[in-house]
Amino acid sequence: MRRLATDWANKLKGKAYANSKRRAQESSSKVGDQVLVRAPKLNKLSSKFDPVPRTVIAKNGGQLTIERDGASLRRHSSHISAVMIAR
Repeated sequence: MRRLATDWANKLKGKAYANSKRRAQESSSKVGDQVLVRAPKLNKLSSKFDPVPRTVIAKNGGQLTIERDGASLRRHSSHISAVMIAR
């Protein structure tokens, strides 16, 4: 049992080290935020993101559930861009 605890502690220590080296951080998207979703690249002039914003309805780790017009999608936070709203 003690060996299992030591293995687990070493795994967490290695994970913390790797995350600090990669400068990993939590996604800043929250439920209710307006976001843009990455779109397929059609040609070199096409935009990287779909221009119509969607709303985040759920968040589970790095996975976001987003919705627009009743249709929902699940995407990883690396495929999402926050919308800057001018006020």
